[in-house]
Amino acid sequence: MLTPCIWTDFLTELEPEDAIRMIGEAGFQQVEFGSGHEKNFLEGKEDEGKRLKRIVHAAERAGVSIVQMHGRLCNFMDENAEENIAWAHRSMERAAMLGVRWVVFHPAQSPGYGTSLEEWEYTRVRNVEIFRAFLKTAERVGVGIAIENMLGHRPRFGAPASDLLWLLDQLKSDRVGICWDTGHANVSNVKQGQAIRAINKRLVALHIDDNDGSSDQHLMPLRGRIDWDDVLTALREIDYHGPFDLELPGERKVTPHAARPAQLRYLYQLSRVMLAPGFKVAQETKAG
Repeated sequence: MLTPCIWTDFLTELEPEDAIRMIGEAGFQQVEFGSGHEKNFLEGKEDEGKRLKRIVHAAERAGVSIVQMHGRLCNFMDENAEENIAWAHRSMERAAMLGVRWVVFHPAQSPGYGTSLEEWEYTRVRNVEIFRAFLKTAERVGVGIAIENMLGHRPRFGAPASDLLWLLDQLKSDRVGICWDTGHANVSNVKQGQAIRAINKRLVALHIDDNDGSSDQHLMPLRGRIDWDDVLTALREIDYHGPFDLELPGERKVTPHAARPAQLRYLYQLSRVMLAPGFKVAQETKAG
């Protein structure tokens, strides 16, 4: 059974403890700890250990499990690669302290990817090297790594599911899986049901969001053009039982803070409706 979940960065301006409390009050029992909260409230803080303990206690009081975390949000092959890779290792250590099972990372890409076979090969080899190093930390601290599919409006490693499956085959570890982002896939014109079935049991996390196909708008489900019947049917067919994690900065940007609690309650109810057995968007639209 899929479980409603939302990332804490929907309330990124709040202390993580307050964000988790509000999310729990809306009905959610699972959250993804957002990269914004890590950056603004943990990275570089001398009292990081105490802050992490407060977050854990806040989740316990709210009846909320921190099941995912978005690790360092960056390209591990850009000009700040060394700094970002070191930060990613810290992300996994923090995730372990939060009780997180899966830490989401983006695959890396050479700035010249798509311009030559040499750049194509270099990107693939470098991804294997980077994620093998990440796996050593993941094994040491006891977390898993979920590699996310990327936007493919230009040549991009990790946009097609085949890139991610190839990378997992090279890594050969049950501590690494795939996070499927529905918005990224829609912009990339990926047939999502087909891709999800190909990923199958290697799917360990989701980023759920919608768009009209022109850009990564991160809207709530049913506000864009994603075929949700196709997505949900495929998730049920592969028997995915993880969190149905809403990642919606597009909604956060247009929602006044005073309205956030009400919108959180709506998003929780929307998730429950969509995840109910037999739900079909076409039938609901016709009935309406």
